[in-house]
Amino acid sequence: MAESMLRLPRVRMRSVPAGGVRAITFRAIAGHPRALTGAILTLLAVGIAVVGSVWTPYPPLSMNTSEAFLSPSVHHLMGTDVYGRDTFSRIMAGARVSLSVAAGAAFGALIIGTVLGLCAGFFRGIVDILLTRIVDLMLAIPGLVMALGIVVLLGPSASSVTIALIAVYSWQFARIVRSAVVSVRGRPYVEAARGLGVSSGSVLFRDVFPSVMPVLVVQLATAFAWGVLDEASIGFLGLGVQPPNPSWGSLLIEGRQYIYDAPWLSIGAGIMVVLAVFGVNLLGDGLNDIVDPRSGAAK
Repeated sequence: MAESMLRLPRVRMRSVPAGGVRAITFRAIAGHPRALTGAILTLLAVGIAVVGSVWTPYPPLSMNTSEAFLSPSVHHLMGTDVYGRDTFSRIMAGARVSLSVAAGAAFGALIIGTVLGLCAGFFRGIVDILLTRIVDLMLAIPGLVMALGIVVLLGPSASSVTIALIAVYSWQFARIVRSAVVSVRGRPYVEAARGLGVSSGSVLFRDVFPSVMPVLVVQLATAFAWGVLDEASIGFLGLGVQPPNPSWGSLLIEGRQYIYDAPWLSIGAGIMVVLAVFGVNLLGDGLNDIVDPRSGAAK
């Protein structure tokens, strides 16, 4: 399902000259159409999740079978499900779960992958060889297959999906960070710092890491988009958040069997997945244009 619903281009690492990385600022985002559109769509999805965590039009878990399968109306914007629960309220409540899983997976992978990539790219030698071979091995395994295996071992839940996605995305971050570090570790200012006797830790985090940060921001946006999509895919297979608690993935599988009689049950959640993924992906593309000094779109 992750491949068929929407294809997202992976961010390709391009080495950039030292000092040639553009800063990501609000003004830069506002001046870039794709980044601005993506930011607006992303904020809309996040806003729905935030509001849904404190307020919904109807209690998302409250059942009223006398109102089952009501069509969309003024009272129920996206109709009701088989138990009479308001679909729009469940989508709002599910947004918090789906986006929390995606954010947790993206930031968790960011931390783990960055540490691995920095160590491999900076220290080189046996550390680089060992970590690179491990990364190559893990990237050879289809990501969704690996995630499903981990969720099966840990048991279906939102936390299990988050852990599984961290395990999948960390290796992508490690590969990208290593490439970025290798491209700057031989720069004169890095060699000068090392020649002056500055500790490896200081050189790594003071001189090398700032050159990697813009690339990490772009990859973080891409990982977040994939997290939304993969959470929906795992939930659609029944291995994510378990009923009656809603998530976008669980709402898709709940509405699948009633797709012809009550299509609004799946369409609403599907629209939200597309909205969030498309918005974050546009934002990531825009950020990539902003940080890449050779991109004509960023001028």
